[in-house]
Amino acid sequence: MLLHAAVFFGVVATGTTLGALVPGLISGRWWVSVPFELALIGATSSVASVLSGDVGLDNRLALLAFTAVVLTRVWQQRWSWVGAALFATASLAALAYLAYAAQLTYDNVRGPLYLVASTVLLLLELAALTLSASYLFEIVDVLSRRREAQHQGDPGFLPKVAIQVPAYNEPIEVVRETLNALAKLDYPDLIVQVVDNNTPDEATSRELESLCN
Repeated sequence: MLLHAAVFFGVVATGTTLGALVPGLISGRWWVSVPFELALIGATSSVASVLSGDVGLDNRLALLAFTAVVLTRVWQQRWSWVGAALFATASLAALAYLAYAAQLTYDNVRGPLYLVASTVLLLLELAALTLSASYLFEIVDVLSRRREAQHQGDPGFLPKVAIQVPAYNEPIEVVRETLNALAKLDYPDLIVQVVDNNTPDEATSRELESLCN
């Protein structure tokens, strides 16, 4: 059953991934993405029930898949339905596989060494799938996120601008030319700050202060 569930969810996740490659579908609106995902889950359930002969099991898996998609969409409302379906079904496939691997590990214990080695391998698989899930989350969050309306600012707004002129024992002629050039700037809300970084020559420092005033 666990292997069947892992394959079922894996097929749905693969189909969702292929559908997400269609331009615009990964971020499409619900009236496009929800029918697509329902059709995919329904088709997977139909084919799986024919192969397995257990219609009830595949119907329950289909219901579980769609419920997980809905819960994921409620959790991340900025995602599209296809994005939520991709993350939900891939996560279900990973969980079902881990459960199947754990079942194989602990139903056939062949000694302490086997148990320890199999447990370590299972933990490594858990870490790898967790890392993959985090990567998938970032990908889905970027690609399926609904675009937010851009803030419409005032095109006539002019922010206050500060220009800093650092100086350290600079010749006063150089600083004067710089400040004269800045004084010619045509901007309504401009402040020029001269930062004298402890010029050792007090006469130069005083002359610079007088120039600024």
